[in-house]
Amino acid sequence: MPFVTDSRIDPATVESIQILKGPVADIGRMAPSGLINIQTKQPSFQRQGSLSTAFDEHGQRRLTADTTGPVAGSDTFAYRVTGSLEDSETFRDNDVERQFLSSSLLWQTPSGFRLSVNHEYSNDKRPIDRGLITEPLANGDRRIVDVDRDARFDGNVKNQREEHYQLVQVDNTLPLGESGWDLDSTLFYSREGGDDVRAEVVNVSDSGVLTRRMGSNENRERRSVFLRSQLIGSLPTTLPVDLAAGVEYRRETHEWENYTGALQTGGTVNDPDSFDLVNDIGTPQNGLYFDTEVQSQGVFALADVALLPSLTATLGLRYEVFETDFHRRDLLAGGVTDARSGDQNKLTKGLGLMWSVTRDLNLYFNYADTFEPQSIFIGQTRVAEADPREGRQYEVGAKWHLLDDRHFLTVSLFDLEEDNVVQFENGEPVLNGGQTSQGAEVSLVSNPVDGFNLRAAVGVVDAEQVTNDDDDGNRPANVPTTTASLWASYEFQTAARPLRGLGLGGGVSYAGDRYGDSAGSFEMDGYTVLDVGAWYYLPLSQRERLRFDVGVKNLADEEYYSASGGSYRISVGNPRTVFGGVKLEF
Repeated sequence: MPFVTDSRIDPATVESIQILKGPVADIGRMAPSGLINIQTKQPSFQRQGSLSTAFDEHGQRRLTADTTGPVAGSDTFAYRVTGSLEDSETFRDNDVERQFLSSSLLWQTPSGFRLSVNHEYSNDKRPIDRGLITEPLANGDRRIVDVDRDARFDGNVKNQREEHYQLVQVDNTLPLGESGWDLDSTLFYSREGGDDVRAEVVNVSDSGVLTRRMGSNENRERRSVFLRSQLIGSLPTTLPVDLAAGVEYRRETHEWENYTGALQTGGTVNDPDSFDLVNDIGTPQNGLYFDTEVQSQGVFALADVALLPSLTATLGLRYEVFETDFHRRDLLAGGVTDARSGDQNKLTKGLGLMWSVTRDLNLYFNYADTFEPQSIFIGQTRVAEADPREGRQYEVGAKWHLLDDRHFLTVSLFDLEEDNVVQFENGEPVLNGGQTSQGAEVSLVSNPVDGFNLRAAVGVVDAEQVTNDDDDGNRPANVPTTTASLWASYEFQTAARPLRGLGLGGGVSYAGDRYGDSAGSFEMDGYTVLDVGAWYYLPLSQRERLRFDVGVKNLADEEYYSASGGSYRISVGNPRTVFGGVKLEF
């Protein structure tokens, strides 16, 4: 189920993260590149628990607790409670406070009936950190300012954001008698609120003088509703067919008040604190109230058809009706702006083929249409009505299993195309028209001997913007041509050895040069980051043990920029950081 949030998903509730590549992962309603599936922890009938701490040299302090098991020894009811507390600092002098609690209850019967209910509460308070900025050059291009990585440009004003949300999710699987079919349903509701205040750079003169402005979002509230109900089973046809077919409903509303102060010029790139900013949000220059809504209903079907014992086809169709609404009211002047897309619809289709050449070698091909209804985008000074983001993808590849499934090699070639791509630069929506991407990726997962794990990947992509202006042909912002990663770890396995339970690991990741905006006015250099770590399991009893972790992130202290949100919002990569942790498992 989709979860749109301005907050952060707490890692305490995460069981695993799946990178699902290709649009057939969720037919039709997604970007063509794929999706990220965050699997949260579920109740278990095996009683277990843990208590852990995490800390680093910059001031991270985090406590996490997790417990699960049957309710009063029941074999049909199980629970899980997960919580965390955080009171941390970062290398950029950001103070982070967070409280999180997740509670789940599962009812499961021998007949296959399953009902689970989950509730989450999160409160997250931290400064708004826009990172570094750029300055203009004589030729019209820009460059990232040459200052320390922890330099701040928000002046003497304390930037702050507080986000809180509550969500409820109900999942149900109902077997339909002895037919072999299941009715699978999900109901999700979330309510999120928050406020923020910040000082932001809006201009840098040729001489390096800053122009900044106060801004705030107040009384912000986001509500999301999602419902899916689908039938899953097999059809008694000549060719074996596994089918999932159902309906979905989504509705998201978002309302808030936005205030901006007067432009304040003073301070320089090298000495931003030489000018004291005035927090004039109490007497704003602009005040706007926004209310937006995106609503859609869809019907879909996805079938796996065994054409031959070695050849399987995946066929998908989705039809969706959707609309967007927008309302803006000027809180100072009283003007009103309304916009409504009216009912729109889209039919998407997908085809996948998987050929098992041998037991160890599979070849595949897929094609799919994709689309995503887009809200009417709002920036601080600009409103952009956006048509649905539409795309298509072709992909061919091979998956090869070697040496008793100890090695998994995947090779893929892909061709993606999208229209109506919107990205934000310095808080404003930019309609970039279209985007094309062609590339290749090779990945390897290897377990040559027990305890030794190796993961490696290399990707190359040629991406271009397709527009009617000077940005046509530019590489999109934040997209490197080449990426690569390598991770290796070993944990001693032999029970007779005193080193049993000791693990060592290290990894390196690389990203090439990237543009910082759609115009390509400045670049962020490529970077290579090396991480190393060690851990040790200390048995306390038959069920209890301690795990100790220690490591160093960015061992070589590489200076790099992880991403850009425009010329005045450049995220700085973490410096060399020593971290540690202790975990009690019981």
